[in-house]
Amino acid sequence: MINDYCLKILNSVALGVVAFLHSASEVSAQDWTGGRPVAVVYAGTGDCEDNCSNYAGDVAEKSGFSVVYVKENSFRGWRDTKARDAQLSGARVWIQPGGYAGVMIQNMPMALVHYLRNRIQDGMGYVGFCAGAFAATYRVGGSRLLGLNVFPGITRLAYFSSERNDVEFSLESINWGRQKRTVYFEGGAYLDGLTDRQGKPRTDLRDGLGNRVSVEIISRYLGKDQSPIAAARTTYGKGRVFITGFHPEAPEFWTKEDGITDPDGTDHDLAKEMIVWAATLTL
Repeated sequence: MINDYCLKILNSVALGVVAFLHSASEVSAQDWTGGRPVAVVYAGTGDCEDNCSNYAGDVAEKSGFSVVYVKENSFRGWRDTKARDAQLSGARVWIQPGGYAGVMIQNMPMALVHYLRNRIQDGMGYVGFCAGAFAATYRVGGSRLLGLNVFPGITRLAYFSSERNDVEFSLESINWGRQKRTVYFEGGAYLDGLTDRQGKPRTDLRDGLGNRVSVEIISRYLGKDQSPIAAARTTYGKGRVFITGFHPEAPEFWTKEDGITDPDGTDHDLAKEMIVWAATLTL
């Protein structure tokens, strides 16, 4: 089972506030009439103890989206297609947050899995942060669990954090395009199987639909052997898929609690870029 290891501990008051925010905004169509595009955030079983979904939703809101939180048991286990379609038909992007990818996938009913694949194929975007990256590929990391299969290649558990005095978290150097950044990493993924032996993007990749696709490599972990891929994006049918093994949505207090300092601050601009790109339809 692949873990994202997002194991922060909030005090009981903060947890209560987060729980209230989720319950208050969960699948409420009345909140969608303001003209803002809708982002759907998974907040079900497998979400991290620190409610990673909440911070994914925060970044989406700051990116101009109305955010709706759903769980694996929403819409009567996703079997109530009438209620589901009435309330989610306008969604532009699905965000799968950090947490425990294996637990997420094992608890997602097939009705939800099929819904996701079909909606992405029809044009809804998908963004995966850490566990959400593991969940996007054919297999969940190195496990035998079947993932969503909306992103080609393989996700593998990166052991960067264990090199840092056996702690679960670390700050990692990456490139993002031509930028160099320091990002928050916690038990996340690197992406494999996307390049040939010369390190060039493969031209024979196919998506879960059997269609040939190209993958744009956006980010690599620096200072590691062969500079493994940290973030990449592609298409699945008409939809766009953007995944990353680290946590661009991480709030500032995560690093403060861990006693580390990110020299370039939060990476919310990267998370926003991912969400906005994925929410743009491809025709």
